Amino acid sequence: MSTRSNIGLQYEDGSVYMVYCHSDGYLEHNGLILQRFYSYERQVRKLISKGDISSLSEKDGKAEYYVDKGKPPSEPSFYRNTREAIEDMEEYLYLFRIAEQKWYVSDHGKFMEPLTQEIERVTKNEK
Repeated sequence: MSTRSNIGLQYEDGSVYMVYCHSDGYLEHNGLILQRFYSYERQVRKLISKGDISSLSEKDGKAEYYVDKGKPPSEPSFYRNTREAIEDMEEYLYLFRIAEQKWYVSDHGKFMEPLTQEIERVTKNEK
């Protein structure tokens, strides 16, 4: 079974553009990959520009897009604010806030928390 997530950008006016990612959406996979390989707005824009994602590679962070598998192209979904995005999210929502140049995550609809803080919390609990 897949752990689904959404990945997106939150603009300074609060609006959100996000795409769907089908596999490995949990913090220890997609969270770590986003933190490691997508730390700049330009990189995140490029990541979501081709639409919905099948999976992210642990090795190099590259995305395997649905469109590359012969599926119809998709555009990032638009939301007026984070609340709307959370209402329509999958299991995890990763948002790169442009104003802060920082990743945030919502785990199963909970409040948005800094990604680094949530990864630290999860990895601490594993020990």
